[in-house]
Amino acid sequence: PYTVDRNPLKVGLFTPGAHIPVLPYSVLSERRPDCLFLLAWNFAEEIMRQESAFADRGGQFILPVPHASMVTP
Repeated sequence: PYTVDRNPLKVGLFTPGAHIPVLPYSVLSERRPDCLFLLAWNFAEEIMRQESAFADRGGQFILPVPHASMVTP
């Protein structure tokens, strides 16, 4: 498990509590995951717009709020 962030100040750190490594955003194009779990649910629309190529190749987004749901834009 890993998380990615565009903010270079967060890369190399770990998530609080779970200690999941924060990797650079470029990892998404290298590892090509099937689903993205959006922890920044409040920016979901913006992130999904930015990740249109991911969605175009069949990628799906998992949103935890207001209830867990799988979204295919």
